[in-house]
Amino acid sequence: MPTLKLNSKHFAISEKNLATIPECANGNYAFGFINSSNRFVPKHIGRATSNLKEDIVAAIEAQQEQGKRYSHFKYKCAADSREAYEIACKNYHDFSYSKDGESRQLDNMSHPSGGSCPVENCYQ
Repeated sequence: MPTLKLNSKHFAISEKNLATIPECANGNYAFGFINSSNRFVPKHIGRATSNLKEDIVAAIEAQQEQGKRYSHFKYKCAADSREAYEIACKNYHDFSYSKDGESRQLDNMSHPSGGSCPVENCYQ
């Protein structure tokens, strides 16, 4: 079973929890929900290349404008933009489809852009 390459703890989306995101330029995040087994299920994978906290808040607002309401998020600061891209690619490939391989798990429809994907046999 794949795991997100992000912090292990999930947070409810709230102003209080968003305020605890550390200041870092590059990073990764995921929005999703908590299932009946109390596990985080990612539905949207994203990456930041200028300000992680601002990018997460902007992405939540954009998702809400599209009618998507996620209850929880996870994040991780990255050392640089390359690391953030590689983590986004790995998370995208690991969670694009559900366990049955037939249905989409992520709402993201496109592969992350920004370079050569580190995932073997990537179709990008």
